[in-house]
Amino acid sequence: MRGRAASAKHAALPDSRYRPDGAPDYGHRFHAGNVGDVWKHCALVALAERATGRVAYLESHAGEGRYPLGATGEWTEGIGRLWSEPALDGAAGRYVACCRALAGSSERPRTYPGSPAIARAVLGPDAELALWERDPDAFARLRQSVGGDAHARVEDGDGLATLPEAVATAERDADTVLVLVDPPYTQKADWLAVPDAFARAAHASARACLVLWYPVKSLTRPNAMIARLKEQRACKQQQPRQKARRAWA
Repeated sequence: MRGRAASAKHAALPDSRYRPDGAPDYGHRFHAGNVGDVWKHCALVALAERATGRVAYLESHAGEGRYPLGATGEWTEGIGRLWSEPALDGAAGRYVACCRALAGSSERPRTYPGSPAIARAVLGPDAELALWERDPDAFARLRQSVGGDAHARVEDGDGLATLPEAVATAERDADTVLVLVDPPYTQKADWLAVPDAFARAAHASARACLVLWYPVKSLTRPNAMIARLKEQRACKQQQPRQKARRAWA
């Protein structure tokens, strides 16, 4: 609430750079390579492999692009459990192979590739990437990670706000348009603002594949968000969902 002191849970975290009264910032480097990333990036690999012709990839919250992994962390229950698994096939096997190629071979992953790096690896060097990130530190690292990629555009700003126009523009030049919307959901209001922005992008699109990623810690907010998308006729297909701890057991 406005004017209240930060709770002990958030006392060690920085205030939001987006709103003076906002909740502490989300930093994905603490969660990189976790179970959620495994699911998300397996899906991204599978979708990217279907792309044909001239391809455009758009990502509204691109993050840092690449993340260092310490000796311990959430990654040990995600990519760490698959890293040396010899019998993986399908999208999971191709995802792990992609991570190994991007991280370099070692007994364990030292870095974890973000979605833009995985998309580039699967889509190839000629795909056009449009990446947005509004956190200043993450944007600086993303720009450094992308480097001199002539077919990647990195924007410092709100990817959700510009998404409808960006999707419509990409469809004019590309045969396949793949869009990933993966916000941090640090504010309760995100569960309303994100589906509304996603719906506007879906209505601006004639043929793009739009993917909305969201956490499932309980079903209340995700179910309400899905209902909101259906009300706006923006939810054409929904994959079955399970809590990560159940699906990963």
